[in-house]
Amino acid sequence: MMTLWIIVSALLYGCSATSDAKPLKNEKVLELEEQNQRLKETIEDQQRDMEKYEQQTEEYRSLTEQFVSMLNDRQIKSVMEKQTDMELTINGEQVPENGVMDVESGDVEVTLTSKQPSVSLPGEMMQFAPKGSLLDHVILSSEKPDQTSGSDGTLSSSRSLIFSDAPSGKEFEFSITDELKRMLGLKTNTITIQVN
Repeated sequence: MMTLWIIVSALLYGCSATSDAKPLKNEKVLELEEQNQRLKETIEDQQRDMEKYEQQTEEYRSLTEQFVSMLNDRQIKSVMEKQTDMELTINGEQVPENGVMDVESGDVEVTLTSKQPSVSLPGEMMQFAPKGSLLDHVILSSEKPDQTSGSDGTLSSSRSLIFSDAPSGKEFEFSITDELKRMLGLKTNTITIQVN
């Protein structure tokens, strides 16, 4: 009899444990369904936002094309110069307005970096973008670099002239084009590097 009682008790306990597990399982399923619904709503909101941004982008593109059609070549060139970010550095330091730089002895690296706008501009404007690399904008005197290097990315490119082991007291001087002077906002076409 005792054995029968133990078996019946075990069966009853097993049934109650199973029935307790069912509500927990159902709660988890409901929680996941709610989370899934929230995610669907978030995706729908993002899709609506994306459609709105695509429409705005198309409107901006159309407006830009209308503006461009009203400009002459000189005006488009001016706009493109303002949209292109140029930076001339010596050993990583930006050249000041007066064009005079003091550097420590050792390697001297002259780098011109050009960054194009990240916005999509009409093709007819891109033909007026500033062109040329460092060697197109820099007129070297008798001093020739020991090495040149460069890198090209999607929106930016850079070119460097490297003068190796410049001793203290050495002075480098070179000229830049009027276009580069204007884009850099410098007051001179002459760049002077004084090695300390």
